Amino acid sequence: MKTIFHSNNLKRKLPFILSTLFLISFSIYDSTGQITIWTEDFETNGNTANGGDSRYSSPNDFYDATTDDDYWGRVRVTDRNYFLTDVSTGLIANSIGTYGGASGSFFYAGEDLDDTGAGIGSPDGNDVKQILFPNINILGAKSMTFKGLFAAGNTNACGGNAYDAADYMEVYYSIDGGVEVLGLCFNPDLECNIPMDTSNEPLFMDPNCDGDGGEGTPLSNSFAEFSFPIAGTGTSLEIRVEIYMDAGNEEVAMDFFRVESATPLPVELHAFRAQKVKEVAKLNWYTSAEINNDFFAVERSNDGFNFEEIGIVEGQGNAFTTHSYDFVDNRPTAGVNYYRLKQVDWDGSFDYSKVIPLAFENSRTNLSIVPNPFKDMVTLSLEETSNKNTQIEVFNLLGQRVHADVFGRDQLSKNIDLSALDQGTYMLRIGDGVDSVVKRIVKF
Repeated sequence: MKTIFHSNNLKRKLPFILSTLFLISFSIYDSTGQITIWTEDFETNGNTANGGDSRYSSPNDFYDATTDDDYWGRVRVTDRNYFLTDVSTGLIANSIGTYGGASGSFFYAGEDLDDTGAGIGSPDGNDVKQILFPNINILGAKSMTFKGLFAAGNTNACGGNAYDAADYMEVYYSIDGGVEVLGLCFNPDLECNIPMDTSNEPLFMDPNCDGDGGEGTPLSNSFAEFSFPIAGTGTSLEIRVEIYMDAGNEEVAMDFFRVESATPLPVELHAFRAQKVKEVAKLNWYTSAEINNDFFAVERSNDGFNFEEIGIVEGQGNAFTTHSYDFVDNRPTAGVNYYRLKQVDWDGSFDYSKVIPLAFENSRTNLSIVPNPFKDMVTLSLEETSNKNTQIEVFNLLGQRVHADVFGRDQLSKNIDLSALDQGTYMLRIGDGVDSVVKRIVKF
C-alpha cells in the first residue's frame, strides 16, 4: 500500500480507480512509468509581483538600462528582450545572446543581481534573488523527481570566467509546509587552474553541495537538464530557487521545470492530524481503502531531520470501508515535535505521510541569532539563563553535524565562530537533552 492524501471522503473501489487513472493519465505517461504532474516553462507571465497569474513569485525583478544591462527576470529567446510583464522593456547585452537550447520562447535569467542603478523594476541592492513556486498539487504523487534546464552565461575555461567562491545557484523543496530540503546545487569549480585561486572560475553542478563544484558537471551557455529526487509524499509541494551573483558577466539562466511522479496506487489515507491536549499529543487519521496494509509506524523528530519510531498501529490488510486510527504520544519533548506516519506493506515496502509540527512549551524559544545571514561569527542570546550547560550543534542540510559548542549555565549570550564552514544553509540546534530548539542559519 502506498499513501495518497485526499481532501474528500469519497469511497472508491479498486477496479474503478485503476481504470479511471488509466483513462485520465494515459497520454502523459512516459516509458519509465513516470507522469508529469507540474511544469513551468515561463512562456507566459506567472509572476505574482508583476501582475502575472500567481504561478510563481519573484518580487525583485529589475532591468538596469543605464549601466551594464544588469537584470533579473523573464527573457525572450529571439530578441533577448527583458520582459517585466508581457511588455518588452529593453535589450539585454553581454553573453546572454549566446544561450541556446531553451525549451520555448522564454526563460528566466539574471546578471549582477545586486545592481541598484536607475532602470525598470525593483532593484533592491541585494546579491541574492529567488523565485518561488508555491502550492504545487502533489495529491496522490509518489517517488517524485524534479527536473529543470539550467545554463551559465560564460564559457567554461578555467580562469576565464567571472564566478567566484561566493556565487551559487540552489534549488530547494518542501512538502506541506515542512522542513525545506536542498535538492540541487551549482557552485564554481574552485582552484580549477591555480591552487588557492577561488576567483574567475567556471560554474558546475555540485553533487555534494560542498561549495566546490569541481567534481560535478559544468554548466555552459547551452541549457542542460539536471534533476533530483523528492523524498516523501503529501498534498502540496513548494519549489524555491535561490541565486547569488554579485558582479557583471556572472550570468545564469533556467527553463522548463517539471515534477514527475511514479504511477500512484489506489490506497487512500485521509486527514492525518496532530493535536495538543494538555501535556500529550493526540494523532488521528483514517483510510477509505487499504491494500496489503501491514501497519503504521508513528515517528517523531525534534529537528525535522532525524525521526525515531515511537509506536506501531496495526493496519486492516485489505479493506474498502472507512477505518479510523488514533495514537497518543504521552511524552512529547519540549519545543517543536514533528510527527509523520510510516505506512508499511506486508512485503516490507513503505511510504511516508506528510510531516506535522506540534509545539509544546519550550524555554529555549526565546533564542535569538544575529547576524543571520552571517559571514564568520554569530551571537546567540537568551532572555533568561539556564541552571545547566546546554549543547550547541550545527548541522548541514545532509544532517551531518559540522560544529559543536556549549552554552554555559547562567550564560545569556555567546559568540560562535563558524568561519570554517562553507557558504550555505545550516540548522542550529540548542538543547540539554530534554528542552531543545532548532533554527535555520545562512552563511554567505
